[in-house]
Amino acid sequence: MKASFPFLIFASRLLVALSSCSNNSTYTYAGDSESTTCLEIRLDEQRRQTACTDEEVRENCPQTCGICCSDSSSYTFRNQFGEEKDCVWLGSKDFHGYLYCDDYQNGRMVKDACPVACNFCQPYVSEDEIPAYLLNLTLPTLSPTISPAPTVTCINDDEFKYLEKHSCQEIKSNEINRQNFCQVEEVRSSCPMVCGDCCVDDESYLFTTDAGSVRNCALINESVRDQARFCDRHKNGTSVSKACPSSCNSCMSKVHLREVENVDDDDDVDDDGRLGGAAGATDGEGQQTVGKNYNYLIISLTFVSVGVILGATHFVLKRKEAKRKAARRTRKGTKRKMVEGENVQKGKDQEVESTLGSDTKKEIEEIP
Repeated sequence: MKASFPFLIFASRLLVALSSCSNNSTYTYAGDSESTTCLEIRLDEQRRQTACTDEEVRENCPQTCGICCSDSSSYTFRNQFGEEKDCVWLGSKDFHGYLYCDDYQNGRMVKDACPVACNFCQPYVSEDEIPAYLLNLTLPTLSPTISPAPTVTCINDDEFKYLEKHSCQEIKSNEINRQNFCQVEEVRSSCPMVCGDCCVDDESYLFTTDAGSVRNCALINESVRDQARFCDRHKNGTSVSKACPSSCNSCMSKVHLREVENVDDDDDVDDDGRLGGAAGATDGEGQQTVGKNYNYLIISLTFVSVGVILGATHFVLKRKEAKRKAARRTRKGTKRKMVEGENVQKGKDQEVESTLGSDTKKEIEEIP
């Protein structure tokens, strides 16, 4: 085991690494049979575990060795609308990562410049030597398990756009859309590899390595080392994993047709092209849709109930007000009649008094 560094030395070097948390793009590691960059070290986990015990590699490739992880503040790329964006924008919403993290723009992979936003930070490698059995570990070659459909021409149509805006690559980058759109026959026939109906390498695809040698998909399939070194690279106008999905173990899982009737281009779609009803929702999304519809129903019923209650209350209050007005008019009429009766009686009394005289009136009043 290597001797441990004193705490102060270790802390100072760690602070330096954190203050400049970026790989040295010009550094090459000569500890292997070929000189390898920080990026190439990162792509081969066995090499990463070995090389990152070297102090020189740790100083020049801190992100590769998992010592630190931060997004580049100066790196920019362009979205599908041609707008210039940075790592902060990339990490602001999850679906941004689905669309752009695997792109090669501005001289590097987006996820290499924005590892935090793309959730691409590497696990920490200890400075201590690793066990010999791990150094001699041979990674197995994984074979794809995609079952190709016999009647499908296994190539995505680069000119196809579903609803005039969703290309095969865009459908592939969003799993929810992929599960929905691949229920449509037009999408399935135009993007068979995206929908997981088949998975084959492009036999005509060739690229040149930094050392000048030529590679194709067949050679990558035969070498675990080449898979680790090149599948995540952008070569000859496209990503190697896109041209060689079978050799790079990047085949898409098959999207199974759901048991619904009349799933075709005439089904209702929303503004994003998602299918409506049972044909357009995955099991989880369908449950969310039912839940949202239930909430809307409850809210609607609540508003209706409140409206009915307010209407009934208004009606009752109007009835009470009408009754109060009627009672007020009745009391006024009764009082008016009483006043009129009193006035009539007074008039009669005055007539009697004037006719009989005051003495006669007194005599009448004294009669028992």
